[in-house]
Order: sequence, then structure tokens, then C-alpha cells
Amino acid sequence: MSGKQETRSIILASGSKFFLGGIRKILQEADDIIMVAEACTLEEIEGYLAGTKADFLFFDNRILRVDIDKISNSVLTKSPLTKVIYLDDRGKDSGYTHPNFIHLPREATSQELFEILRGKAPQKIEQTQKTNPDTKKHGFTKMELKVIELIAIGYTNKDIANAFSISEKTVKAHLTNIFKKTGIRNRYQLQLVIYKVPPKAKVR
Repeated sequence: MSGKQETRSIILASGSKFFLGGIRKILQEADDIIMVAEACTLEEIEGYLAGTKADFLFFDNRILRVDIDKISNSVLTKSPLTKVIYLDDRGKDSGYTHPNFIHLPREATSQELFEILRGKAPQKIEQTQKTNPDTKKHGFTKMELKVIELIAIGYTNKDIANAFSISEKTVKAHLTNIFKKTGIRNRYQLQLVIYKVPPKAKVR
């Protein structure tokens, strides 16, 4: 008889409710990962850290735009044992280092996220290839790849337009081209086929 599976608690933080919903759905597939809170501001992050002492904080900083040093101070003050997984435009090249901080590249898969949460070789994340192998065969342009990456982590058309300073109409045009190249009909199918989102995470 195997031992009891260790559970880990996590706080999700983002300025995008769509992103939060997508990550929440992925995490629901794991019995050993418990989501204890969702935050949209630095103040909410601090409050939830103080109240839950969660094992992990996973936040998307490309919309929140919170100074990482402020997040660091919050963690060290409110919950010093919490590990922080973050998405950020600058990433590991920003020069920021902290033993409890792990940068998650945009092209990372859900499986790699679970490996970090379960304490399995977190350094592997920093060595992730820039392009998911499954995207190469479709002949995507560089912009299409960028759009796919943001869709895979839950960005809306408006979020993508703001991120690249383009119109939502242009984003829709890129999506149309992506769907034609892949034979895919919607965003959810794109996540399944390109980024291997767990098949149980069905839209209800």
C-alpha cells in the first residue's frame, strides 16, 4: 500500500480573469494541488499570503506589472516559505534572483508546471526550448507563435492586442490563419493540440 500523497497549496494571481480560469481548470486535474485563493492585485496577494501561508504563489506579471521586488518583500514578510512561480516579459534575463522564485517561460507546458509544484527538477524549466516542437510542422509565423503562446496561458484577444500594441481585428486575423493551418475550430482545441492541456479539462 502506497503512502499518502502530499498535497500542496497554491495562490493564483493575474490581472486577467480569463487566465485565472484557465489555470484553475488545469489545476483541478491534480488531486494533490489545492488552489486556496485567486488574487488580482498586490494587496490581495499580500492578504492571501498572510492568511493561507500557501506553498506556492503563481502569478502572471505581464498584466499586473507589479515590481518583482515588491512581491519578494511580500513573500518574505507574509509567508517566507512560499515559493513563487512567475510569468514575466523580462524573465530570467532580468537579472533578478531569489532562492524561492522560479521563472516560468510562456512556452512551458502544463506538465512542466506540475513538475515544479511537485518538486521535480525545477531547473528544467529554465532550459525549455523557445518553440514547442508541435508548432514547427504547421509553418506558423513568428507573430502567430506569439499569439498561440498567449492563448495557451489564457489571454483574451484584448489582452493580446494590448501586449503587442495591435488591434483586436489584427489578433482575430492571426487566429483565423492559425485555425486554417491547424484545422482547429476554437481556442480550447488549440490549447489541447499545441500545448497538451490535460484532456479532462473540458468546457462545461
